[in-house]
Formats: sequence, structure tokens, C-alpha cells
Amino acid sequence: MHLSSLLEHLCLRLHLHLPLSWQQGRGLHASHLCRLFRVRRPGDHLPRGGWRAGQCLPGPRLSGSEPGLPAAGGAARLAAARADQSQRRRPQERGGRPEAGGRPEGACRPHPQPEAGGRVAEEGPRCSGPAHGPPAERAEPHHPGRPRDCSDVLASGVSVDGVYSVFPTHDPEGFMVYCDLSTDGGGWTVIQRREDGSMNFFRGWEAYRDGFGTTTGEHWLGGPGLHRIYTLTRSGGYELRIDMADFDNATAFACYSDFSVGRDSVNPEEDGYPLTVDGYSGTAGDSLLKHSGMRFTTKDRDQDQSENNCAAYYQGAWWYRNCHTSNLNGQYLRGGHASYADGVEWSSWTGWQYSLRFTEMKIRPRRPES
Repeated sequence: MHLSSLLEHLCLRLHLHLPLSWQQGRGLHASHLCRLFRVRRPGDHLPRGGWRAGQCLPGPRLSGSEPGLPAAGGAARLAAARADQSQRRRPQERGGRPEAGGRPEGACRPHPQPEAGGRVAEEGPRCSGPAHGPPAERAEPHHPGRPRDCSDVLASGVSVDGVYSVFPTHDPEGFMVYCDLSTDGGGWTVIQRREDGSMNFFRGWEAYRDGFGTTTGEHWLGGPGLHRIYTLTRSGGYELRIDMADFDNATAFACYSDFSVGRDSVNPEEDGYPLTVDGYSGTAGDSLLKHSGMRFTTKDRDQDQSENNCAAYYQGAWWYRNCHTSNLNGQYLRGGHASYADGVEWSSWTGWQYSLRFTEMKIRPRRPES
């Protein structure tokens, strides 16, 4: 482990045991202090919440089928399909990226630069899909010093994005998460982030079950990962927002009004942490609904519906079907790429040969319709 990562890890572990009243102090916010230890990289410059100001065009709807795997003896057919896909994209692309004026339909215009103080001038796109699924399990009132998730952190009067300790109903020991308290009304608990390619996401089952990465940087919710997401969403009532950006600083988002992992599972790991998702809205187009009901697959645990391992073939880990329409844990390939569907992909926005610069998956209890 790099020295800077070790120092940040130790700092954040100390932060877990600090009272919320101290964490929300205005001076050196704990997560900001811990982040001083992190080595910044040239590509790590997207302002947190920058898409709040995006002026988005209507997002395209998904068309066609997801890239699958060849049946036995079908490798040649797959190669031909890949070549055909590449030829179809070349007329309007240069180096795998859209030419001037050729941004994919549904792309947001580049977000405006922050004003003094780091804020953007406009109010941005919001999740607006119809409610689906059961309400969030919030029967027990929470202790002011023990927020169940980032929505409770926001309700306590805190408004600064950063790392906080949360204590879900079914996980009283607590763990640390990054809270987005400003985007679309705030209260979001971040469960995944890609931003600079510093973290390897092509990992096995145990890594995704247990979580990995740095809370203030690239990560899959840690300690343990899939099980923490299950703990937060097991009874339903949560919504999911995915913010994304390309290498031209265009931004888009996708919201799902019903999201859970392992809903109603007695043994969620044995069941494969199945995904439940419904109720799309947003500007990126839907690239997740086809994955609903699927179990999580990694390179060393094949639980998809293909006769081969989608995770191994497409260099990621996801709720693959046969195989995917999104691959947010794929390789960080930095924009257009010659390989097929193995990058950080959201196919309804940028197709299967463009790897996104930034993605952030975050959840919060679904709010009552106004």
C-alpha cells in the first residue's frame, strides 16, 4: 500500500470513532483533513457535484441487445461482429471520440465553471422517476449521533460533502462512507466511484464482497462491500443515482427509483447478491434495467446467464445477464478504445467502445412524492 493511502486509511479509521458533532465542524472537516494524505493525479480534477449545473438534452433510449459471449465455436462470429461495430462507429468518430458537433444524442453540455467559493451558478438535473418498490425501512428513530446513512447525516444539519460514519439498522457497529450532501437535494451514500484509473477494479469475489479502494477516491463500498450495500438496501425503499462524465467534460445521469441488493435474501452471499432495480429517469438513457434480477459475477465466480464468464471476458465485475448493457466496473480505458465493451461503459449514452472518465453510484432512501 502506498504511504499516502496508508496514512489516509489510518486517519479515516480514527474518524469512524469521532462524534458526528465534531465531524461537522466548519474548520478542518475530518474527511478534508484525511484527504490531504492522498496523492492527487492529473486526471483527478472533476469538481464533486459538478453536474448539478448541467443543461442536459433528452437521453436516448436503449436500442439493440447487449454484447454477449460466443457459443462454442462462435469466436469467429464474435470477431466479425466486433469489426462491424467498429466500422459503424468510425464515420463520425476520430480516435474513438465524437467529432465536433457529433456528441452522442443525450449528452449534457459541459458544466459551467465554479464561481468563487467553488459553487456552480445553476441548479441541475434531478431524479424524477415514478416511485417503485416498497418504502425504505425506517421504523426505528435514529440516535442523533448514529446516522443510519447519509440522509440522516443531512437531516442532522450537515451540508458539507465528505466522509462520515453511518450505523445502519442491521449493522450497528457502523462503517465509513462518502456522503454527497449537495447533489439533487443531497443525502446520497456513495457506493462506487471511478475517476482517474488509480484503482484496479478487475478483482475477484472476495474483493467485491469485502470492498476496496479509498473512500475519498476510487472505491467499491468497503468493509465489506456487497454486504454493506445489502445491509443498507435489503428491505427496499432506496433510490439509485449514477452520475457520469466523459473525457470532453460532457455529463449525464441515470436515476432509478427502486434499488436494492439481495432483497429478501436469507443468505445474500449464497444467493449472489441479486440486483433489483426499476423506475428509470435521467439524461444518460437506461443501461441497467436489463440487469435487474441478476446475480453478481466476478472473474472467479460465474453467476451470469452466459455459458461463459462475462466478468472474465469483459474485464469487470457486475450483475451480468448475457452479457451487459453497462459495465461500470470495467477497465479504465480513457475514452474511445478499439476493444469491445470492456471499458467503463454505459451503452445507451456512449456505446460499447467508449470508456467513461467519471462514474459515481450513490443511494438514498426514496423520498415521498411532492
